Amino acid sequence: MAAYRGVNVNNETLNLEGDFKAYDYIPRPNWILRYDGLSKLPWFKNWLNSFSLKHGYKSTLAVSDFRSQPSYDANQEFKTNENNYYSRIEISTVMIKEEFSPLIGIDMKTKNNMEIKFEYKKGRTLDLRASTSELNETLSTGVVFGFGYVIDNFKGFGGGKKRPVRSKRGADGSADDGKNGDDKGAASGGLNSSGGRGDKNQAGGDKTGSATGKGKKLTINCDFSFKDDVTQNYKYSVETKTEPEKARGTQTIQVSPNIEYQMYKNLALRLYFEYQRTAPKVATNVTVNMSSGIVVRYMFN
Repeated sequence: MAAYRGVNVNNETLNLEGDFKAYDYIPRPNWILRYDGLSKLPWFKNWLNSFSLKHGYKSTLAVSDFRSQPSYDANQEFKTNENNYYSRIEISTVMIKEEFSPLIGIDMKTKNNMEIKFEYKKGRTLDLRASTSELNETLSTGVVFGFGYVIDNFKGFGGGKKRPVRSKRGADGSADDGKNGDDKGAASGGLNSSGGRGDKNQAGGDKTGSATGKGKKLTINCDFSFKDDVTQNYKYSVETKTEPEKARGTQTIQVSPNIEYQMYKNLALRLYFEYQRTAPKVATNVTVNMSSGIVVRYMFN
């Protein structure tokens, strides 16, 4: 803990229980900050529904297990007759994990149903193992980008086509539509133009044809993520200073676009594609995984 905080080891206490129970002990807080005020400004308010800035920090300290030492003596920790040092407790593994999740994040939604999400993350993990006298340090960096767009009245797949209105032809070969029917009805003296045979013909025309229908809902999403992590191994039992060894590490890129088409109220069609590339930093083999397909979803009411 002294090395982690950069303080003198002689000033560090090992009485953890007493420190935690002390009345003046203040734990180190984690935090999440979020600001939504930009969407209320006049310039942003005209074309944005929401705009959020995020920042967060989280840190944890984990101890796997600890054992008390029966041979421990507070007055004589180092016993010269045995040439051995006895500590009050023995801790085999200590892990410290801290991360900015995210270091900076942006989440916005425009007036035309477009959503954009961006996050930049940083993290570090320290794994101390007393049994093997080594310290593993993992440094990670991540970027997440998401894009979404919703078209509520989509007519690109034939939803906006008009069916042709069929017209009747008279004996003289001229087209007889609803308007002509109204004129003939009024001229014959049977009914006026506000009702009767002309409206009947017009109704017949509306029955065979239809106006432009309402479009369907189309949702377009695309997610991109990048993660780079590397683990370095330190041997603290070696007396001479040595450079850390690169134990493991990977660089992962993932892209996953998808399109969902709401055909009917209870029926939706989704087309997706996923791409993932993993490149290890110790080995030379690069793994690429790709998958695609069509998902049909029906909801029972």
